[in-house]
Formats: sequence, structure tokens, C-alpha cells
Amino acid sequence: MNQDQIKNLVEIVGISAIVASLIFVGLELRQSQQIAIASQYQERSKTGAEFNYRVLESEWKLEQRAEKMAGRIESSSWLPSEFEKNWLEGKTPIDLAKSEAWVMVNLYIFDNYHFQYESGFMTEEAWLSQKSRLRSVLATEPLSRDQIVNSGDRWRRGFVELCLEIIADIDED
Repeated sequence: MNQDQIKNLVEIVGISAIVASLIFVGLELRQSQQIAIASQYQERSKTGAEFNYRVLESEWKLEQRAEKMAGRIESSSWLPSEFEKNWLEGKTPIDLAKSEAWVMVNLYIFDNYHFQYESGFMTEEAWLSQKSRLRSVLATEPLSRDQIVNSGDRWRRGFVELCLEIIADIDED
């Protein structure tokens, strides 16, 4: 190999190393951005859940929510199924307000879990465990179904679609 060939080979190796390092830096930046987005989403979910925890701790906020719940039930804006009618039986507006607050806490948490899973920050095994718990909430808490079906714009589209699939599966059983 002559000197020009060695020089060309060294330049090619050098350029390849620069390109490889730029690709590596780009991938690192992309991963950092994904982590930042996931952290931000987790914080928003935490804020939503904490708001509903505060509702549970505040008599005044519970009474406000109870008035809204009573209004929804008295109007025709919520047409409960037979299961929901049985579930509603004997419940006071305060009971319903507490149930709704707990449902909201759960949905914020499960929406975040689903986002973390879709983003690659939760293993399949961990997600399947949480998905099973989500199914249980949707099967036993009528207000969770109501939130998804009638207030679905409050949640990410992917999460709503998942919940609707689970609800359809539950209804088939």
C-alpha cells in the first residue's frame, strides 16, 4: 500500500468514526427526549390523581361533585345498564362522588401505565399485570366505564381504545 492509499484509508476511517458518533449522539438525544416526555406524562397523571385524592379529603369538594353526580343521574345524560342500576341502588350522592374520585385516580394511574408501556419503559409482564387490574376496575366500577365512554376525550386515544376493547370483551363474557 502506498502513502496515498494509507492516507485515503485513514480519512475514510475517520469520516466513518465521525458519522458513527453523530448517529450515536442522535440516538442518545432521541432516547433522552422519550424519557423526558414519559416523565412529563407521568407528572401530569400524578397531578390528576392527586387532585382527585384532594377531592376525597375535602368535604366541600365532595359535596360539589355529589351535586353534579345527582344532577347527571336525575337528568337523562346517563342511562345506566341493569348492572349499573343495581350498583347505584342505595348509594348516596356522596358515595357516588367518592366512587368517581377513586375511579379517576385509577384511570389516571392506568393511563400512565399504558403510556409507559407503549413508550417501552414498562415490560410486557408488568403491563399485563396492570392490564388485568384495569380490566377488574372496568368490570366492577360502572363509573369507570362511564368515564371512558362518555368522557373519553379526557384520556389519550390509545388508552380509550384499549378500555373500549376491554369493555367489549367483558360484555361478551
